[in-house]
Amino acid sequence: MVENLHCNTAGECGFGLTGYCCNLCAAGPCRITPFDQPVSLGKCGFSQEQRLIAQFLIHLMVEWASIPAGVVSVRDEYLGRALSWIASGPCAVIEEGARMILDFALAVIHLRAGDAGAAPALCEGSPVDKKAYLVDEGQCPEEEKIIAGMAGVGIQLIPVSSGDLISIPEGQRASNTVLVRGVRSGRISALFGLAAGGFDVCASLPLGLLACHDLRGVFERLLTDCYGGRLTDFSEFAPTGRK
Repeated sequence: MVENLHCNTAGECGFGLTGYCCNLCAAGPCRITPFDQPVSLGKCGFSQEQRLIAQFLIHLMVEWASIPAGVVSVRDEYLGRALSWIASGPCAVIEEGARMILDFALAVIHLRAGDAGAAPALCEGSPVDKKAYLVDEGQCPEEEKIIAGMAGVGIQLIPVSSGDLISIPEGQRASNTVLVRGVRSGRISALFGLAAGGFDVCASLPLGLLACHDLRGVFERLLTDCYGGRLTDFSEFAPTGRK
């Protein structure tokens, strides 16, 4: 179910993809045009940023529920916090929700990794600016040309799982670039979780996050100040280490 969450792209709602449409409650769907000044709110009072956070949290809850039962208390903690944030409605704090997404996504990766252990020789070999790890989370034909172009300019692509990367010691993560393929058609935990784990993550970012500059700025500030990672869209990727 999770892998096919977005695979059928026929009839996509452009408003929904950019966070201007919401059907989280029975009062909706609410469609808010980006040309309203000031931008209007949904019937529940949610702003664009709050709607996007709620949608990301619901995606993570679906991923979480698909993982075989592990530590029940931890599972209940994250689900409870996410539901409580969504239930807060317009009073929900945006930065708190963004931080919850990062922590929740990282917890999903850890739980899915289980006892996989460290992948051999992940950090050895090529210089940093000529190496990138490749994590597959879904299918996206549009990204194949981008990724092939990176290989064509001499970047070594190393296929790994998100669980493999989490086994890298925290002090060595910031120098590693991770390409996550298929975020828009698959799971979002690798996108937010690996960035929260301290990696430079490059992917086709959710269109809502690209369109909502304020929320993206919140994530960038949190990642820089608290987590040490970074989120970059494929269109912005420069394979020469951190800018």
